[in-house]
Formats: sequence, structure tokens, C-alpha cells
Amino acid sequence: MFDEAQRNLIDILDALIDSGAKLIEDTAITLVPVRTSLLKSTIRTLTTDKPMERIVRAGDPAQGCDYAPFVEYGTYRARAQPFMRPAAEARGPEVAEMIRQAMIELFS
Repeated sequence: MFDEAQRNLIDILDALIDSGAKLIEDTAITLVPVRTSLLKSTIRTLTTDKPMERIVRAGDPAQGCDYAPFVEYGTYRARAQPFMRPAAEARGPEVAEMIRQAMIELFS
């Protein structure tokens, strides 16, 4: 019984974290500076082999878009134009609240 409850909790949290990552992804897409739309098209949420873990990533060298870090952090020639960190900072409290509310409902 405990194992089943643990699996259910992990499944619920995993779904919430996935939803939260999608919120961050959507916000990053709205914040990314656009010149050619290539960088914007590479913003995506990746799953890993671990439950309750998602990575929101920008850039894809296979598509010729290896410059996401330079846009985010800047270079000595170009100022930073952050979009990933502001997206995470903007949505982080909302994601935390979603998880908190789910825990309250689950354990009430």
C-alpha cells in the first residue's frame, strides 16, 4: 500500500512539474529576442530519465543555433538579453504554488 501511495505521489508531482516547465517554456518563448526566429523555435522542455525532472532548453547546434548562451549572458561585444532566467524567475512562484496547493489537497 505504501509503495502504491509513493508511486501516486510521484506521478502527481511529475505531472505538476511538467506543467510548470511548460509555463516557463511558454514565457521564455514570449521573452526571447527575435531576429530570425531560429532561437525562438528551439525553446523546448525536455524530459530526463528521472521522475520529477524537466529541463527547459534553448538552442540546438543541429539546427545551427548554438548561440543561446551568448544571447542569455552576453559577450564582450554584445549585451546580455536574458530570457530563460527571467522566465524561470517570473513563473517559479506560480509553479511552487501549484505544487503546494496539490500537496495540501493530497494530504487533507
